[in-house]
Amino acid sequence: MITLQISLSAASHPFRDTNASAAPQFLTMEQTSNVNVYHSEYRFLIASAILTFAFTMFIAPTFIRWWELDHSVTLDPIEIAKAFDTPLLQGSGSNAPLSELIRTMGPRELRLGDTETHTGTPMEMRELKLADPVEVTMPRAGVVYA
Repeated sequence: MITLQISLSAASHPFRDTNASAAPQFLTMEQTSNVNVYHSEYRFLIASAILTFAFTMFIAPTFIRWWELDHSVTLDPIEIAKAFDTPLLQGSGSNAPLSELIRTMGPRELRLGDTETHTGTPMEMRELKLADPVEVTMPRAGVVYA
């Protein structure tokens, strides 16, 4: 009964009349937006282009006559380490191709670990390096490595 009385009283209110058009509403608004503005600094572009060109010219002579090497050369870490005569890679030919280096050096076990370095001073220095697992220990927390 209460529901019927409430619905009858609500029907007489003007905002419930769906047949009548709504009264216009006027709202004052202010619109704001973020606009990204990019400004190119061409002096920095020119400076970086000049530096890139200069450094390329410094590096380019290292590739002069590379085709005269007697085997193909890559930037493989094993081949680079062999070129710098790393003690761990002693044994195979100094000019061995990469496939032979991998075949002869592949079975060796290496481990990154803590080693002691004697520099002729009374204080010992600790280093992290790749070495035979027998020569290295686990790195320790709180130790500063050279």
